[in-house]
Amino acid sequence: MKVSVFSSRKIVRELTSALREASNGLGLQKIMHVCGTHEHEIGRHGIRQLLPENVKLIAGPGCPVCI
Repeated sequence: MKVSVFSSRKIVRELTSALREASNGLGLQKIMHVCGTHEHEIGRHGIRQLLPENVKLIAGPGCPVCI
């Protein structure tokens, strides 16, 4: 199943802008995910490059189901 809403440049720009606005004035924010598949998709879609400088995604230990 393809989710075309996430392929929309307009929506991605709007979401990126909203995240930048929400994180403005905050210190460093670290968000950990635990799934290797999430890490793969984050890299594949360049999500880290869309985040503001003060928002960092950190790969966790791995999904309990996968490890």
